[in-house]
Amino acid sequence: QSLPRELRLEGSRLLVDFAQECRGLRRERITGFSPEHPSLSGHQAEICLTLEHGGQGRMEMTLFSGGGEETRLVFDAQAGEMRLERERSTLLDHIDVTTLVQPVPPRADGKTSLQIFLDGSIVEICADHAVMLSGRVYPSSESACRHTVKVVGGMRILEAEAWRPETIFPAGDGQ
Repeated sequence: QSLPRELRLEGSRLLVDFAQECRGLRRERITGFSPEHPSLSGHQAEICLTLEHGGQGRMEMTLFSGGGEETRLVFDAQAGEMRLERERSTLLDHIDVTTLVQPVPPRADGKTSLQIFLDGSIVEICADHAVMLSGRVYPSSESACRHTVKVVGGMRILEAEAWRPETIFPAGDGQ
């Protein structure tokens, strides 16, 4: 985990979100990223998706793709889980590339919302303000910066938005 999180109780349900201050890092909206064209490039982004699935189908998001590397984020509605598949995330041989799995309880309305932060080697996902999954990936190729979403099995992308974040480092800090 690298981004701060907030917990809150809603009735008897514990909810978790990225801290409100994370939204303040949004520098510019990425134009062209939409349900009809869900792809973008860059080493940093915040991506928000709303998926409609009725308990069926899969969302497959290819992250940090290029130069023979890619990481996959899979949300499987029927299995009720999201996976961060890191087996091909780097060409380096000393990096942990095991798949990370997190259960995602179904919602009564048959939808799922995902908020995804990409920051160089960090991937952080929040599903339905209730479940978090964080992982490190180490793409070794500078060209590993393409991100694409596809849905299969009857799932639909209802909403898709993305932003480029502000840097938190002062100019000239070398970061």
